[in-house]
Amino acid sequence: MPDCYFIAVTRSSSLDRDTNTWSLFTLVENLNIQGDFAYEEDEATVFSFVELHTFWLIEPHEFDKEFQIRVVFVTEQGKKSSKNTYLLKSNKLRHRIRINGLEVVHLGKLKLQIEWKADNKPKWKMCSAFWPMEISYEVRKPEGDKKQKQLDL
Repeated sequence: MPDCYFIAVTRSSSLDRDTNTWSLFTLVENLNIQGDFAYEEDEATVFSFVELHTFWLIEPHEFDKEFQIRVVFVTEQGKKSSKNTYLLKSNKLRHRIRINGLEVVHLGKLKLQIEWKADNKPKWKMCSAFWPMEISYEVRKPEGDKKQKQLDL
């Protein structure tokens, strides 16, 4: 079975084409998202422009088989899965996936984990690797408020 042995959230990354190594820049554990609307749990998701990196071990008998993966937000109260799924398919023992952007479906102190399933199976399986996060959200102040405050000074 595929095994996600490392997960990280970064602001950016680079892949060296000569050595095939990743460089991860600005690891993110605290994320403050600003948006134009009130965030309602269970009703809305927000999108953050960070990168999620997952590193996988693949068994030879799983080469070229298709698996689905998704991001899971785990809290003390339970877990909530992202709606987006991503393809995991490899013909190598180790495989890396970079997801550009993070669909945020839960706020607060949490662990990001990854679930996977075989493409034709209904049951999701949780990987043990996790990334600790604290995610907050605030409504962006309208530009008019900033100008008014400057005039009041």
